[in-house]
Amino acid sequence: MLCKCETSMFVSLLVAVLVSCHPSDTTNNSKTSEKAAADPTVNSGQMDTSINSKVKEQLAADDTVNTAPIDVSTQKKVVTLSGTVDSQAVKERAVNVARQTDGVSDVVDQIAVKQPAPGPQMGHEMMKHGKKMQDMPHGSGGKHN
Repeated sequence: MLCKCETSMFVSLLVAVLVSCHPSDTTNNSKTSEKAAADPTVNSGQMDTSINSKVKEQLAADDTVNTAPIDVSTQKKVVTLSGTVDSQAVKERAVNVARQTDGVSDVVDQIAVKQPAPGPQMGHEMMKHGKKMQDMPHGSGGKHN
């Protein structure tokens, strides 16, 4: 028969063998964490989704751009803005809001500005900004005299 001392050694040896054959979940998790730290693309999709949401939230909260139809997409922390807006001021504000959002590394501006339709109001607006009649676009009627 085995004495207590031999039985205790046997149990300890058996436990040590079993533990070394079956690593715990924390070991696997630390390896996964090390892999994620070594490979930044592991979580880049989640980070891009988060950045995309933040930019959309910031644009929606801004009084200048909240009604503008601006599309937002994000890839590798680079935000691309696209759509057509009514003015240069709205375009510039949208780009600035995106640039100031946490996590954004760069902004690609693909926003177009609507061109005003020619007409009497356009002529008056141009004159307010120092344009002369001869510099203004003309319809089928020819030059102004």
